[in-house]
Amino acid sequence: MCKCCDKVHDGLAKFQVKSIESLSVHAKACRFADNNLFGFEIGGNCVMPDEGFRKWLEVEYMVMEDDHAVVEMNVRPEMQNLRNVAQGGIVASLIDVAMATAAGGGNYDTRKRAMATLELKVNYLAGATGKRLKAVADVIRAGSRTAVVRCEVFTDTGEVCAAGLGTFMTRRLHKTDPDNVEVPKG
Repeated sequence: MCKCCDKVHDGLAKFQVKSIESLSVHAKACRFADNNLFGFEIGGNCVMPDEGFRKWLEVEYMVMEDDHAVVEMNVRPEMQNLRNVAQGGIVASLIDVAMATAAGGGNYDTRKRAMATLELKVNYLAGATGKRLKAVADVIRAGSRTAVVRCEVFTDTGEVCAAGLGTFMTRRLHKTDPDNVEVPKG
C-alpha cells in the first residue's frame, strides 16, 4: 500500500522505485506536498520518512535492527570543504543518526523506543573523502533509561574515517510518535 496515495501499485504491497528522483515524481503526482519517503523500497534499501536536517542529509537506512543500524548517505558538494572532504559536522550528524537508530531499534517511523542524544563524542581518524559515507552503529549496553552506542564511519573505499561513542536516553512520548513505541520505564 502506498502511504502517499493509499493505492496498491502494480499489485504490490510496497511501491518499488529505482531512484529517489522517480519517487519524487510519484509523490508529486499523488499531491504529497512535502515529498517524505514513507516506507518505500529504493534500490532494495529501506527509505523511511525524515524531517528537517535528516531530510536534508538524505540518509538511507540500510539496516535497522534492535541494537544495530547501518546508515549511508551521499556526500554532496555543499557538504564538503575546499579540499573535497566532508565537513566534520556532516560526519558527526551521520554518526548521531546511526547511533540513535540503533538505540531506538529503528528510525522515526519504525523505532521501538523514543531516544534522545545525551552525549556524543567523535574521533576524526582520516578525511571523509569520496562520494558516499557509511555509518555502522551498535549498542554496547542498554538499560531501562540509557543506552551507550558506538559507531564507525567508512568512506566509499572502505577506510574508517571517524569513530563515535554516544549516550542516549529514553524520552517522553510525543503525539507524533508511532503507536508501537514503548513507554519509557522509570
